[in-house]
Amino acid sequence: MLAGDAAHLTNPTNGFGLVSGILDSVVLAEALAAVVNGAADEAVLDQYAQDRRWAFSEVASPSSVETKRLVFHSTDPARREADLEVLRRKAEDPALAREHFMLGHRLRTPSVVPA
Repeated sequence: MLAGDAAHLTNPTNGFGLVSGILDSVVLAEALAAVVNGAADEAVLDQYAQDRRWAFSEVASPSSVETKRLVFHSTDPARREADLEVLRRKAEDPALAREHFMLGHRLRTPSVVPA
């Protein structure tokens, strides 16, 4: 089983490989313990994989790719200025800043172990 960025699929630009690894481990540890102890069917591991794959493909990877593009590959001056303007608006507006910094919370997925 892979957790977080163990497969080195996420570039490290914004740290989501590390963050998702911690969140992967929390859900996986609970699921594995439940399966090993007979409290849950092995199907919870498939649900874990599906949920965590979603967190990677829909949140971690797109954000990391976009951050890497902005930081390391921003060659179009007009696009760079547009990107920076978005960041300036976020810096000036507390609600937008909070939304920006809460992106990491979208990496969370619920427990897959039945209550």
